[in-house]
Amino acid sequence: MIRNSSNKLIKRISQKGLKKALLSRIDPNQSYRFRFHTFKNRIINGLRYTAVADPYKTIDIRPRKVEARISHYGGEILIPNAVSSGLGQIKAGDWDSPDHETKVEEIEKVNYFSERFEEGLDLEETSYYQWVYDKQEESGMYKKNGFDSLEKYVRHRLEKYDDLYLDIKEGGYKASHDGENLTPGVTHPIKDRLEVEVSIGRDGSIYLYDGHHRFGIARALDLEIPVHVICRHKKWQEIREDIYKNGLRDQYRHLRDHPDLQDIV
Repeated sequence: MIRNSSNKLIKRISQKGLKKALLSRIDPNQSYRFRFHTFKNRIINGLRYTAVADPYKTIDIRPRKVEARISHYGGEILIPNAVSSGLGQIKAGDWDSPDHETKVEEIEKVNYFSERFEEGLDLEETSYYQWVYDKQEESGMYKKNGFDSLEKYVRHRLEKYDDLYLDIKEGGYKASHDGENLTPGVTHPIKDRLEVEVSIGRDGSIYLYDGHHRFGIARALDLEIPVHVICRHKKWQEIREDIYKNGLRDQYRHLRDHPDLQDIV
């Protein structure tokens, strides 16, 4: 019986690996998969709701007004990523619970730019330097990237982000979906074309989802930036529906300037 269970497990793993390999050959950039799921979300949402936002249309936010990220690391996947499930998801449940929040000030990738350019810390003094160092020391990937020392690799990597910060400070923030890749070192084509991704909770709270470096730079510079919405809570979508059909009633007056309502108010 143990042997049969092991054989079934090996078969499942093999099938999963084969499926992944085939998908990689058919759609190496995963762009078809991404577009299919985004299209599917748009169709399904359109059958259920009236005030459905265009999933590709961005909304403008100020990162300094965003307080937390809904975690999608380590363990349960609360919101699937854009490649596997597309933009414009609408999900019920408690994924926007405070239990799943991480304060943006606690995220090394985000806080790096404040530490470097507001607090004036040396590169090696930042929490992000230590975070990258520990990750690379564990994986040893820096050698495959052609570096003979871990310190040189980490410094090289973070200096790219310093350059990006200065480019944006001097030349302004350029939207990724206009053809500019503002994510150094990232090779995933879908990420290159997407803006910072956010999710929106049941009460309209906006949470960071992905695009930490660009988000961190805009936050340090206090810029307004375009973002893509990967997921809205079902209850927030119902608020959008109510406002679309009945106008901005007294109970929703405080939401008049909400970035995700400007297409319907």
